[in-house]
Amino acid sequence: MNTLTETLFTVLEAVGTVAFAVSGATVALQRRLDVFGVMLLGLTTALGGGCIRDLLLGRTPPVMFSQPLYAIVAIATSLVVFLLAWYWRIGFFGHMVLIDRVNNIFDALGLGVFTVIGVRAGIAAGYGGTRWCSA
Repeated sequence: MNTLTETLFTVLEAVGTVAFAVSGATVALQRRLDVFGVMLLGLTTALGGGCIRDLLLGRTPPVMFSQPLYAIVAIATSLVVFLLAWYWRIGFFGHMVLIDRVNNIFDALGLGVFTVIGVRAGIAAGYGGTRWCSA
């Protein structure tokens, strides 16, 4: 049974995944990539850092492979961003300054959430002590 803390961190992981998927998909759209490129860049942006973190901590397989929910969320979010940009293509490409500002907000949100998640993963892996900081 999940505790409140575990549920909170699961929600935070989903929020961070969505935020970075939006950020990656937006960059892909700015580079005029097709739907596959948008989904691939959104997926890589959303899950790449966590995959590297898990490998560095010795957690195999990484969470992105053992829990496909995060990959599904990232791909679905990227697809939604692509479809919205396609639907409003004239307005989308005509407002790149605004889109860059929104992209920065999603980047900051994802970075903050995944920093907390990464610190928690490091502490859970045994790197939470201060043994290297003692004088």
